[in-house]
Amino acid sequence: FRSVGAKIFWVAASFVLPIAVLLWLMVDGLNGYIHFAQTEVRGGEYQAALEKLLEAVLDHQGASLTCSHPAECGDKLKDAAAAVDQGFAAVKSADAKHGVALQFTADGLAKRNRQTLTVDQVERRWKAVIGTGLVPDGAAYAATVAELRGMITHVGDTSNLILDPDLDSYYLMDVTLLALPQTQDRMGRMRAMAAALHSDASPAKRQALAVEAALMQQADLDRAVGSVQTSFNEDANFYGVSPTLKRNLTGPLEKYKQTSEALIAMARRMADGESVPPAEFAAADANADRKSTRLNS
Repeated sequence: FRSVGAKIFWVAASFVLPIAVLLWLMVDGLNGYIHFAQTEVRGGEYQAALEKLLEAVLDHQGASLTCSHPAECGDKLKDAAAAVDQGFAAVKSADAKHGVALQFTADGLAKRNRQTLTVDQVERRWKAVIGTGLVPDGAAYAATVAELRGMITHVGDTSNLILDPDLDSYYLMDVTLLALPQTQDRMGRMRAMAAALHSDASPAKRQALAVEAALMQQADLDRAVGSVQTSFNEDANFYGVSPTLKRNLTGPLEKYKQTSEALIAMARRMADGESVPPAEFAAADANADRKSTRLNS
């Protein structure tokens, strides 16, 4: 009996052992996919907060261009500053939840030469500028926008968003992590350049605005629209057609396209010498910025 029992045991063990190994490998592989997806979700939440903060900073810039001192702007600049504060609070909340996982740590930032891109440091430098009682100049806004774009890049690098191997979602990654942040940065520069034309409409200044308008058309708008369209085209080739992809993006994409084209056309008219009221250009710029943020959310 013991001999037969031993034989049965070893026969069973010869089947159980490879099955157990295969089961372990399968579970380990699934856990890897789950961890990958969880990291992407963390990155998406962190990036959404950064995008809102970037929009608030650009809105603050738009408000500041209408005055030479905060006292002249009254509640308008105060509200814009409050929106920036709320934006920083949202990023801090995202950082508290996901900062370690996304390597917003001293070591994680240092090994990528991004030591200065913690939310506390960026906020401290921002407050040092607006706390002087003077309206920040274009360089101050450009520095903050560059830092926020650097943080968005870091999120993409550490959240796996940049690594997406499927063409449909890869092209969406290109839009959300690269094209639209670049667009928003350029809109801020164009807003400042258009405001400066009212005091210095020299050919060089107008040419500089024309160059930015051309870049916004080719490097920003055409790129974003083309990438989203490619994502639509490739959707069926990866895990089947998504029931929400085209439905959720078509409207925001069209509004982003319309408002961006209107801003580009206005900038080109100004570059050709036409006088456009500062408030009108600022409103068109802010509208295009909001639609780009909506597309990116």
